[in-house]
Formats: sequence, structure tokens, C-alpha cells
Amino acid sequence: MSVDREVVKSVKEGSVRAFELVYTAYVDRVYRFLYTLLRSGDDAREAAQDVFVKLWDSREQLQEDRELSYYMFAISRNHALNILRKRKSQAGVAEEYQRDQPRVVLSVEEGPEDTYTALLEEAIGTLPPRRKRIFELCKIQGLSYKQVANVLQISDGTVEVQVAKAMKQIRSYMVKQDVSRVCE
Repeated sequence: MSVDREVVKSVKEGSVRAFELVYTAYVDRVYRFLYTLLRSGDDAREAAQDVFVKLWDSREQLQEDRELSYYMFAISRNHALNILRKRKSQAGVAEEYQRDQPRVVLSVEEGPEDTYTALLEEAIGTLPPRRKRIFELCKIQGLSYKQVANVLQISDGTVEVQVAKAMKQIRSYMVKQDVSRVCE
């Protein structure tokens, strides 16, 4: 029996010492993995702690023939996906709230950058939901195509095609709005 399997067996049996070994061995790797998905140090730290709590809570379901890294990164990926879904849901609620609020016109005149940013946000808002999600993950949150493909469980090629289509659609929208005139 390999060392990894012995540790899994000990954790499964409730050994706090074995769990501490797992924590020490994996906490940095889990944090880095979560950070690449969540792009937030605070969220990644909190999520890493949650991952280890979930591992401990579900220790009785561990299978000794599986590598420990399988469990660590499966739990991490699933937890990150849940966080990203929650963020999206919260963003939708905030957007809906803002839409329902009356517009306040400030006495300060908007500059060209403000107008451009507003147009860009409008352009992104016209994207189909799936394309918009892929675009936001890549271009706004800064995830790589491969990371987005893993998060959304689609191919790298699909991500690349959707980002290209999003960029084309956004450029087209901006041209129709005559951005050059707005930014004079």
C-alpha cells in the first residue's frame, strides 16, 4: 500500500494527525489552484479552508484506491464553481437592483472615458448569456482560455471561438454607436 493510500485510510478512520499531514501537504497547492479560478486572495484563502472542512466532513466516503490529489482538486474545483455561480447570481441581483433605482444625474459632466466605459458595458450586455459569461471570465476576470474551459467544462476551442465572436460583436456595437464621435 502506498503512503498516499495509507494516509487516505487513516483520514477515513478519523486520524487527526493524518489529516494534519494532508493539510500541510496540500494547503499551498489548493490555495494556488483556487486563486487561479477565483482571482481573489481572500476568496481563495477562505475557499481553501472550506475545502479542507469538506474533506474532513466527507472523510468516511474516501476510497483508498484513489489518490489524495484527486479528492483535493475535485473538491476545490467544485467549490470554486459554486463560488463563481454565487458571484454571478449576486451580480445579477445587484444589476437588477441598479436597474430598478432611479437615475441620478450629476452636475459634473461625463468625460469621454466615462461615455466609452458606459458604451462598452452596454455592448457586453448585448452578448448572449453563454458568450457573455465566457467573455467576462477571460477578459474581465483574467482567466486563461484553459482555465475557463475547465471551469465551464467545455473545450479550449469553444472558449477561443466564443471570445472571438464576443470581440467582433462588441466592436460592431461600438462602431454603430459611433465611438469616434463620442471620444472627441
